Amino acid sequence: MKDLEAVDAKVERARGQLRGLKGEAAHFCRERSRLILPEQCGDRRVWVYRGGEAALPVRWLVRVGEFAHNLRSALDQLVWQLAAAHAMCNGRHGDGVCPGRHNEFPIRSRRDPGRMDVQLCGVGTAAREYIESVQPPRRFRQLQLLNNGNRVGAGLGMLRDLCNQDKRQSCLKAHARWTGEWPIALRPDLSTPPLQMYEGVPSAVERVGHELRYGQVLLAVAGGRNCRQLDFPVDAYFDHLLSSGAGADQSPSVAETLDAGMDSVELVISRLREEL
Repeated sequence: MKDLEAVDAKVERARGQLRGLKGEAAHFCRERSRLILPEQCGDRRVWVYRGGEAALPVRWLVRVGEFAHNLRSALDQLVWQLAAAHAMCNGRHGDGVCPGRHNEFPIRSRRDPGRMDVQLCGVGTAAREYIESVQPPRRFRQLQLLNNGNRVGAGLGMLRDLCNQDKRQSCLKAHARWTGEWPIALRPDLSTPPLQMYEGVPSAVERVGHELRYGQVLLAVAGGRNCRQLDFPVDAYFDHLLSSGAGADQSPSVAETLDAGMDSVELVISRLREEL
């Protein structure tokens, strides 16, 4: 459809950015995982992070902002086209013409009907009702909604937070850290039982920390002298995304956050094509 050429182009651009961003974040995390090394500490075997900075590079975060902007711009362009198609202008804004600068796709947890009337002026009733139905809840936990709740609203909320955080003086930040899941591979001496045999025995295995700071002990095993190597699952997480209201252990990973924004925008555009 010609009217959506610009929308589709922005989304296609974001898809390409998404592939690159996820691939580079995964590579960054794998490199940091290799720097979690075993050391002997008295009668305990500990795994210590001996690498450098665990923050993802600023140039990578700039590209996240560009990815988010492309998706946000695609949604705004979509509302412009909806207003142009229906021309149901009520004139309750500056220039009294739709579509205009006031038209944009709302992503708001706090309901403001007057503001939404302006943003969606000219948009047909069915399209407006759908847009209202996918607004992020006022308070929500991101992972809960991604798993079994308002997935579209959760993804739009994450996209809004990425855009807002990218525009602040303190730009987006993301760090790699151990997920807290048990190490997924063990290459011990043949005489040593797998670490998983110790699971559930607090006196044998102790999870000490998740943060990747030089010298930080992540895991300690009593009597693990023969343990040579563990592979720790490491992932990247955004700092301080405003919508989650959750602790670090409940936040979605970078990949989950970017996928959620992408999926939500694609679902919204697919549904609203029917109104054009």
